[in-house]
Amino acid sequence: MKKIKLIKTVIGEKLESYGFKYYGKEPNSWIFNRKHGNVEQFVCIYDSKYDAGLRVELYTSLDIGARSEIRDFYPMWEQEYNKFFWEYIDEQSFVRVLNEFTSIIINYGLEELEILSIPTREKVIRPTEEMQKRLYDNHEEYCSRFTETYNMKIENIYEVIKNLQALMKENQDKTYEEMQELLIGMAAFYGSAMCIQFSGTWSYDGDVCSVVFRFNNEEIECFPLQHIVFNWRDVKFEEGLKNTFDLLFS
Repeated sequence: MKKIKLIKTVIGEKLESYGFKYYGKEPNSWIFNRKHGNVEQFVCIYDSKYDAGLRVELYTSLDIGARSEIRDFYPMWEQEYNKFFWEYIDEQSFVRVLNEFTSIIINYGLEELEILSIPTREKVIRPTEEMQKRLYDNHEEYCSRFTETYNMKIENIYEVIKNLQALMKENQDKTYEEMQELLIGMAAFYGSAMCIQFSGTWSYDGDVCSVVFRFNNEEIECFPLQHIVFNWRDVKFEEGLKNTFDLLFS
């Protein structure tokens, strides 16, 4: 089947009346966008790299790493779906999933995009595309330098998280500009620990660096730099990084 044609027809034509246009294709993704004031809003249909399954990601140009999925904005997700990917087996089921997505996006996702488009202090302290690229291109070097400087070892993932959280507290009063190199190093260490513990792989989709692995037959995608930057920013929340990590497996 021609997935791109079906996606443009089933979802694209409905979103067109709300000002969205087809933005383009990235690895395993088809993206629509529209301009909302000074902010670009994006609707991404993501196709699993491992199984025949789709999911929706919403984000804006204010923070391309802060992505909302259906479980984040659809109030009946847990009762009706409680899954991360919508499976399909043929063209008919593929179209059925797209129709479900269209209804949820229009009725709930557009409002979520409005919320994501509100500038806040939190959106100022966020990973840049340049930081994401540096992490992906140099994660081994960053990890090696970090472990040597701070004498940390990649052992149990929760021990890794405990050590990183302590380091965040030690550096909570520094400026974001001062912290960027260290935050990339922490993200490289954290992501490498995830790769080792869960047989994950580093991935880069053109603007965001991630670690992808499988857990309980589900594809999980972790964003190390976002986790580190946001938890350093909000370090006042005790065990913030641990709670972020636990959410991946909830």
